[in-house]
Amino acid sequence: MNPLGANMNKTSVMAKFEEVLTLLRDSGATIIDNANYSAYDEINSPTALQNFVSPAEYKENIEKYLNNLEINPHNLHSLDDLIACTKSHPKEECPERDIESWESGESKDGIDGASDAAQADALIFPSIVSSDVPGLTGHPVITVPLGFMPRDTPIRHNARGNLVEEGPGVP
Repeated sequence: MNPLGANMNKTSVMAKFEEVLTLLRDSGATIIDNANYSAYDEINSPTALQNFVSPAEYKENIEKYLNNLEINPHNLHSLDDLIACTKSHPKEECPERDIESWESGESKDGIDGASDAAQADALIFPSIVSSDVPGLTGHPVITVPLGFMPRDTPIRHNARGNLVEEGPGVP
């Protein structure tokens, strides 16, 4: 099944993506092509842990987010608070939904490293990729939808059965 739609292949998707980049440039955005997000392949490899996200990817942003909540029923203000809360609530399914990577060391090869090196305000990804690490960490990204599943695509749920991974019109 072609996740890019019936008439789209990788070459046409990249051509469309380049069209969007040109539009953004023409609108005044500074585009830095091929920012070095060196950990992308490692994080998204078939052998990588599912949903691996390093604290270096979101520690500062999660603290800003938590400290700006109008309603904060669990009084969370830091990554450490979030870790403790996740471990203590059965509905979080810890340790099955492992948070060990949250507690591990920092990485300079991820989104923060790419953003800092490029002095970027946001990274631009095709929608098929932006739900990976950038979507999980809440980093500022511009999502460019470049394809969708055909109308006759059967609905397929994730391994837990609580999210649709494929279905008609899913980007």
